[in-house]
Amino acid sequence: MKKTNPESLIADLKKSKDYIDKLVEGINPVNGKPISTREVIYDYKVSRQLEFLSEYIKNEINRLESSEKAKKEDEDDELIEFELTDQELKKVEISDKPISLADICNKLNHLRPTSKMRKLKPISAIEVLNAFGLVDRVRRKIIPTEEGMNLGIQFKEFQSNGSTLTKVLYSTGAQKFIIDHLKEIAEINKSKRF
Repeated sequence: MKKTNPESLIADLKKSKDYIDKLVEGINPVNGKPISTREVIYDYKVSRQLEFLSEYIKNEINRLESSEKAKKEDEDDELIEFELTDQELKKVEISDKPISLADICNKLNHLRPTSKMRKLKPISAIEVLNAFGLVDRVRRKIIPTEEGMNLGIQFKEFQSNGSTLTKVLYSTGAQKFIIDHLKEIAEINKSKRF
């Protein structure tokens, strides 16, 4: 038996089931005329086996159709890589007040033309900022370098539950830098799968 694609196999199985069902009903599947009652298909054992075969083929068709549907849904679920056109980038609103990297990425992700596009991760931007010498990564902390602070990357301390915490914020210049280097950030984002 030669290999066939699933759609062809399903079509062939449906045709076979149709032929078998007509035989069970006493109809010649080729010309549509009644079959003589003297033919072997009227034997009880033969007709029972044909009914069994018809039911088996029906179940196989359902299984194959479900499998094909699931495969198509999986293909549809694949995400395309993050990318914004120059036109879409013009819609980015630069904040006058310093904002977090997560806020910047949220603004950019909001401009995605489709939900089928992978989201931009802040860690991808951090790697680009680090490569340009604007931030250092010390353990899990992001620390702006002197060059980064000159660009507008700043540390801000705040109180939370009696503890002093720090937050890295990005002013107008730093936000523009990130947008200007979005292609590099998007390239790194391709390898980030978390």
